[in-house]
Amino acid sequence: MLVASKRLRPGGSVIDIDGVEYHFVVLTNGAHVCDVTDKDHIARLLSITEGFEVYNEADVLDFGAEPPAEKVPPGAASDQTSQSVETDGKSSPDYSGKSVRQLVSIGKKRGLKVDLRMSTTTLIRKLKLADDAA
Repeated sequence: MLVASKRLRPGGSVIDIDGVEYHFVVLTNGAHVCDVTDKDHIARLLSITEGFEVYNEADVLDFGAEPPAEKVPPGAASDQTSQSVETDGKSSPDYSGKSVRQLVSIGKKRGLKVDLRMSTTTLIRKLKLADDAA
């Protein structure tokens, strides 16, 4: 469920519930939103009526600050699992466009402590930290 934070902080907010970090990202429309899947965590956040509310799912297309994924031209290999992005002379996978399930699978194969309750932002951050450490 998409949950919106009523407290608008520059760059969004990070909320920790039972060891799970939820990153409320700033949408193009100015809303601060996070996809929360744990029912207990949803209930806890929504019980704080002065701080959180259900986000209008009709605006879901605004979610995320990243540009949409590039279209694969006809004839190009579309079964590629991840692209490589070079920064500072290092090559690291591009995780944009991956689902939470895909990111968790990648993380578990690398021996990281990840689960489906984590936000996409948290998973990508953990994977990139692991990439930098390698």
